[in-house]
Amino acid sequence: MNELPYRARQIRDRLGNREFPHRHRPGVLARLQRCLAGVLPTAALLAPSLLLAEPSILLDRGASRTIFKVVGWEGSRAIESKAEAFQADDWHKLFAVYVENDSPRGEIPPLSGSYHINDGAVIFEPRYPLQPGVRYRVLFTPENYVAGAKGTRAVFEIPKLKITPSTTVQHIYPSADRLPENQLKFYIHFSAPMGRGEAY
Repeated sequence: MNELPYRARQIRDRLGNREFPHRHRPGVLARLQRCLAGVLPTAALLAPSLLLAEPSILLDRGASRTIFKVVGWEGSRAIESKAEAFQADDWHKLFAVYVENDSPRGEIPPLSGSYHINDGAVIFEPRYPLQPGVRYRVLFTPENYVAGAKGTRAVFEIPKLKITPSTTVQHIYPSADRLPENQLKFYIHFSAPMGRGEAY
């Protein structure tokens, strides 16, 4: 015989110990039985629904570092000991971050960085800073390690920096109207020092 949950036993004991007229007691107990009949099946369904809860992917851009993390995955603790021996390719099968790419040449490799599991969250810290104006596609695929697990995906876009142009081209050398066919070098002189940018 299945034991009633604590709250149900508490209600039963309270009602059972009260002094009701004899003609009303059967009605009270019948209502209690109907109430418990509706509560117990609902309680039995809660555990499977928790297992099916969909995890979430978050982007945490702190002052000192930027991380992607997966929260709400019930299987993180079960895989934590196994993950200690994971190599980069093993982590990518579980949790990978890509730069959005429309190139017809196909998929580019995922971002490199470090992984770990902390307090139930799967965390990825990119090796290099995220670039403004770039979209990042994140895939979480736990079904590669846990049968029946539910994964998810997300896309994050880093806002472009609002920069007002302040440097101009002052001269281009050679400055002649006509140049020889074998001219191999050109020199561009800017109004301010220039630095190398970043590109994917």
